Amino acid sequence: MNKEDRKKLRQDIARVQFKIVDTAAHIVDVVAADMKRPAEERKMQASAARRQVANLLRLSQYCANKACRRSHCCRGEPLHCLQSAMPLMPPEAFGDLVKKKRKRA
Repeated sequence: MNKEDRKKLRQDIARVQFKIVDTAAHIVDVVAADMKRPAEERKMQASAARRQVANLLRLSQYCANKACRRSHCCRGEPLHCLQSAMPLMPPEAFGDLVKKKRKRA
């Protein structure tokens, strides 16, 4: 490796280090802003996200709640369904779900 290659490599490393620092600062800002929101609003947003996952996985057909089975979507707290279904799912199924959600976003 010649002198120019080493210099370019050092510059690339420095650039990546700055990006990492910027990304870490952004994450801290996002978390700090999230913590300023009322706890009730954060709970509602988390529940809505869980409900979307439960509906994508069609967990309502296995739910103990009759309203969920009749409407073919989550009508209760989706955390209960997810807690019982997630250990039964193969890991790649959840990975595929995350990929599909990212594509839609």
